[in-house]
Parts: sequence; C-alpha cells; structure tokens
Amino acid sequence: MGYGISCREQGRTPKSVPVGEAAVLDADTVASVVLRIRRFIGENDRVRPIELGLGQSLVRKVNRLRGRHCDDVDRTPVGGLPYEMAVPAVDFHERHPRVGPAVKRGLLTTVILCCLAMLGPGLYGAVESNGHYSWPFSGWMWLVSYYGTVLYLLAASSLDPKRNRARLLRWWAFALVWSGWYVGMAHQTSAWTAQPAFEWIFVVQTPVLAKFLLCFLGGRYVYEEMSRRRRLRAAYPDGVPEGA
Repeated sequence: MGYGISCREQGRTPKSVPVGEAAVLDADTVASVVLRIRRFIGENDRVRPIELGLGQSLVRKVNRLRGRHCDDVDRTPVGGLPYEMAVPAVDFHERHPRVGPAVKRGLLTTVILCCLAMLGPGLYGAVESNGHYSWPFSGWMWLVSYYGTVLYLLAASSLDPKRNRARLLRWWAFALVWSGWYVGMAHQTSAWTAQPAFEWIFVVQTPVLAKFLLCFLGGRYVYEEMSRRRRLRAAYPDGVPEGA
C-alpha cells in the first residue's frame, strides 16, 4: 500500500498495489476487509454529481457530514428480502410452469374473440354503407373473410418457428383488429366518425388481403416444409430418423 501512496505523491498513477504474504483473505477476514473498503469509500468518494446523479450525490454529502460512512456490513440476504404475499403464487407457478402461459393465451384469445363479436354489427354496416354489392362477397362473406384473416394470422404466428415472422404476423392481426374497432365502433356508436378514406380502404382491401395471405403465406409454408424435407433426405440417404 505504501508503494501506491508514494506514487501518488510523485504525481504518478500506481499500476499495482503489493500485498504481503501474511495478508490472507478467507472467510474469517473478509468481513473486516469489506468494512475497511466501505469506510474508505465513505470517506474518500468524490464522484461528480453529473456522473452519480444530483439526488444521490446530495444524500452522500449529508451522510458524510453526519458521520455515516457506510461502516456497517450489509446483512441483506442473497437475492433480497422475500415477498411473503407472493410466495404461494410463485410456488404454484414453479410447480406447474405450463399453466401460466396457457392461461395467458386463453385470456388473450377470449378477449380477441369478444372484440371481434362486438364489432360484427358495426362492420356489417360499414360494408353496406360503402355499397360493394358487386363483389362475390355479401356483407356476411366479408365478415367471414375478415374474421378468418385475423384468426389465421394469430394461428400462424403461434406455430411459425421463425420468431421475427411470427411477431410480424401478430402485428398484422392486431392492426386488423384495431382497424376493425375504429371502423366498426364508428358505425355502431356515436363516439366518433371514421375517416372516410381510411374506412373505404379498409373495407375494400380486407378481402384482397385475405386472398393474398391464403395464397402467398400458405404457399410459402408449403415451400419451406418441402425444402426442409428435401434437405433431410439429402442429409440422411439411408432414411430420415423419426421426429426429424
């Protein structure tokens, strides 16, 4: 330690601190070492407020003036204090880890289905008001294409092995739900009036989007599965193992 002090007195930065052979750090001496380190930090800590934060810097200055230099060893248990009110719920979750995700998926599916059911009359009115009877779709068929697209996107996102694409499919589904809520509630209540251009695009393009997804996305999945099996057959010419 003296070597480090002499270096600072000479204006140089010490590169190492020599430790004597008799200085042993073990379970019997670690408490005293921690106590000395805490005392040294409490007495010599001069971190600038811009680095530490103004509030914490003021607390340290007040504690230093009051003579509190972090002399006490922290006795907090490893991991922190237990939250007794949450112990039964966490114990149940650890014993049955699949229950939580299943309940979450079930609640989310129920909420989405309830929202879609509530939007039915308003969306049917939006289709009728835009006068698109020239389609092979009636108003009811439009609802089938809309609901089918949302449910197909959600089902595909839950089964897609690629996370980025699954996330994108979920965003598409939620965008359709939000758009349907905006347009359907405008026709079902007097809370607001849907923007005419947005409503027209939504009503006209939803069947187009449904056909595109069924053709492109479904075909893409078929192509990727065929490619995967072709690679497996090339990797295992004597027979593909079961479950591969």
